[in-house]
Amino acid sequence: MEWDSTGDQLAMLPKGVSHVLLYHQPTRETKHLDTSMKELCFLSWAHKEAVLAVGTARGNVLLYNDKQVGTKLDSSVGYVDHVDRKVDRGVGLSV
Repeated sequence: MEWDSTGDQLAMLPKGVSHVLLYHQPTRETKHLDTSMKELCFLSWAHKEAVLAVGTARGNVLLYNDKQVGTKLDSSVGYVDHVDRKVDRGVGLSV
């Protein structure tokens, strides 16, 4: 589990499910972010943006942008040798 840079949102990765739980502290609302991916094992917020990276044991990466209107999910399917490098090139995350 990890808080975003503002401390407003907590992302949680329950074991054995394909969704991420997002808790918005100011409103005390919880929502499920369905990833449709198996073996979720990693999550990290960007330091300067409301972008969440979620990775799988097989190297797939999903990016969630909470502030972007419209499509919020962007996934990269296929094996990624180092998740941190791929995410860092994609949106400037430092994980």
